Amino acid sequence: SWYTDNIDTDFDGNIGLNDMYAVQSLYQPLGITTFTHLDNAEYIVTTNPGEITQISAAIGGDICAFDDSKTGSFWFSSESFNIAANDRDEVQQVALRLGLEGGSLANWRVSRMHRESDSYDLGTGFFQEVTGFGGRSVSVIRWDDWTRVYDSGSEMEAAFLDAGATEDERSIFNADFDDSTSTPTSRRDALSLSTGPTPTAIEAGEIGERLIVIAANGPVGGVYGWEVERASAAADPNPVFEGYTRRGMSGLSWDALYDNDNDDVGEPETTDIQWISSVSDTQGYFAVMSDLAGAVSFYRVTLT
Repeated sequence: SWYTDNIDTDFDGNIGLNDMYAVQSLYQPLGITTFTHLDNAEYIVTTNPGEITQISAAIGGDICAFDDSKTGSFWFSSESFNIAANDRDEVQQVALRLGLEGGSLANWRVSRMHRESDSYDLGTGFFQEVTGFGGRSVSVIRWDDWTRVYDSGSEMEAAFLDAGATEDERSIFNADFDDSTSTPTSRRDALSLSTGPTPTAIEAGEIGERLIVIAANGPVGGVYGWEVERASAAADPNPVFEGYTRRGMSGLSWDALYDNDNDDVGEPETTDIQWISSVSDTQGYFAVMSDLAGAVSFYRVTLT
């Protein structure tokens, strides 16, 4: 549940992290890797991008369409929703109602599926929660008992508001890939309505005694990084978010960027990350694979 995190749920071209009024979302993990803690305990790391099933197909003379989501405002007006079913106080209940009816959640895609996993109570015929798609996050899960010991929450979106973020990076915030004639910036903020940064591939690697986790921004490329603190075998590892960086330009069309004789295209539609090696106690390398561009980029990590 997004009880404390703020995320962007509006397609308005801006970076605006909204109060989520204690709504929840399905994690829907995709990328997965593992690492070993100090006591040889294994931990799983996942990206949680989310996916909405939307199908439209012509069969004979008919158009058959399916969508397992609705916008927040349409969902609120058409579904039976017990807004006071959980521990929200009165202020939260009013804020949530306003957010769904015409506020920051009005265009956010939420699940309309009548099943328990989507917080629908089959006995009462009411939704007990508002449920979105994807955690928009990276999670660390303890292998032996499947306890989620860490989730990055809104860190990947908040990074674009950080003072160290460049204007070029901000220009592709929650951007979606449209087609080859569009620019990386032309769909800025478009994925805020659904899955946000949409992290895909993930990898973990060691530099000396220090552990690094790297996750990819799926649609337009770029990578997020964490250093995992391993203070003692008795304590769970603690990932500390370090930031986001992206190779490539953003001002030209994807076609033009691809035709340039350099790495201007970056890594759109990143599908895989592979840790290569640690060359010293302070430096390591990893490779990022772009399915769309047919490109491989190499990054160097330098620890201070």
